[in-house]
Amino acid sequence: MRLQRATVLCSASLAFAALLCAQEAAPAPAQSPGRGGRGGGQAAPRPDPHKIDMFMCDWHESMPHQTHGGLIERDILTHGDPQTATTRCAVLIHTNHVSYATLAARGGIAPMKLHGEQEIIYIVGGRGTVTSAGQTTDLYDGMGILAPPEVEFSMKNTGDDDLNMYIINELVPADFKPGTKMLVRDINVEPIRGTTGHWVHIVKNIFTPADGLATLRQTITVTLDPMTIGEPHAHTAGSEEVWIQIKGKSLAFIGTQLRWQTPGMGYLAPPFAEETKANVTAGLSFPHSNINPGTEQVKFLYFQTAGGGRGAPAPAR
Repeated sequence: MRLQRATVLCSASLAFAALLCAQEAAPAPAQSPGRGGRGGGQAAPRPDPHKIDMFMCDWHESMPHQTHGGLIERDILTHGDPQTATTRCAVLIHTNHVSYATLAARGGIAPMKLHGEQEIIYIVGGRGTVTSAGQTTDLYDGMGILAPPEVEFSMKNTGDDDLNMYIINELVPADFKPGTKMLVRDINVEPIRGTTGHWVHIVKNIFTPADGLATLRQTITVTLDPMTIGEPHAHTAGSEEVWIQIKGKSLAFIGTQLRWQTPGMGYLAPPFAEETKANVTAGLSFPHSNINPGTEQVKFLYFQTAGGGRGAPAPAR
């Protein structure tokens, strides 16, 4: 069969069919996000397929602000209502925000405490230390930190380059009993939890509810090997699942749309409608997946709230 000019030779797999269409999926216009799923039947309005751009943002497009007395933080997704949001990326109901932050070379954060919130910090570059309760731990790519409310900690950048990190700022319910000490974990040496969730997800735990998460069901890293695709799936109403690209370049497949995703970009799987057969058939419940069309592994920082549904990466098998 003769292929038309500007097409790409590919297999019949969904991954490569998606890649063939990728050039037609233009990225959303740059906007600065602000900080800030209902069940449906056949009668519910069909969502605009381009509305997914409300749910996908890049910290490079966000205005910087200083936090923690020394960090320069840039928002990716912020608190809001995904059903009614008019501010792009203000779509997280169960989480305060997720952001990218840097600590300048040789800079530091004086001893401080969080109040009424807790944070999961994941280091992606640079060298530094974190100190809490008299214990100092080295920080580098792949280190995770769980900072509970009212637990004092400080941080230093010990290198000549920025110390780079992602921060998930978690809601703390009134009846939540937080941990009494900071946890620091080297994800590089953590065991692989599974390799077959949604076909190809290679999963490592960062923190779980057993470690002291408040509203989150899990925080993990997900790696995709070259030329693989995760199983497309939709979610039940109320699920809050976020995918932040931290390494490599991939394709986000959401509903009928494709978007290139590069480090610093994150999306909330759109909670447009409950995953019922009727809603999926009617196009009211959007599936999503991640595709690695390249020759190197790609990696995501992923989190999901405790109310999440079927779409969670499967446990080890």
